[in-house]
Amino acid sequence: MQKEVDELLKQEYAAYLAMNDSEKKEFGKKIDKAWYRVYEDFMTLCEADVELAEIYDELKRIGKITEFDLRDCFSVYSHTENPDDPEMSEDVYVFSPLKLAEAKMLSENWAQEEKRIKDKIEEIKNSRFVPFREKKIAKLEKELELKQNIVKYYRECMKKQEEKEYYLDNASKLINPLKEKYMSKLEKYAKKVLEKHIKESPCVICVKHTSFISSSAHKRSYDMRVLNDYANRVNDATRKSLVNASKR
Repeated sequence: MQKEVDELLKQEYAAYLAMNDSEKKEFGKKIDKAWYRVYEDFMTLCEADVELAEIYDELKRIGKITEFDLRDCFSVYSHTENPDDPEMSEDVYVFSPLKLAEAKMLSENWAQEEKRIKDKIEEIKNSRFVPFREKKIAKLEKELELKQNIVKYYRECMKKQEEKEYYLDNASKLINPLKEKYMSKLEKYAKKVLEKHIKESPCVICVKHTSFISSSAHKRSYDMRVLNDYANRVNDATRKSLVNASKR
């Protein structure tokens, strides 16, 4: 049976290679339609696998954690690209070690700094004669709120950084096994779908597949590279078989 399929693929591929550019362009429409059916079947199999969905969601959750960049959290304005072109202009921000260091120091000494500001507010409130009393109190309360927010933001960022480092340090236990199982399942479904479709529409192996199809009909976007790679391996094998046959 496999020999019959291989011969079918070689015949289809040889016919495609013999086409002129105009014929290939028209034939490409047939390939696109057939490939979309491959994609739909692949997605249907993936979505029916509850365990695969759980792995996908968990990898996505972990991915957001490991993609966290502390440098982005403590960046400052640098310059504007294309300032004279409103449509193309873009503000550029760069990491500020100073901003991070200041937030770190404030966080580490927050108990003392908070007490200093609150004591100052109470002192003004309890003093009998203070020019612009309300204005001074409002200024100190604003300073307190601003510094509280800096400390809160810094600690939240550091918590995210620690979580990121935890997952990266333990990738062999927490990430890699999930990725391996995820890829294994996708490869299984890619193989199953393509083995079915190349018998019905062998044209799908006549071109290399690199594009990514997306559809709002599907809740998750499973990695199409696995599907593309499998089809492309069949394409390579068929081409190689044709070349070897021509040398005989």
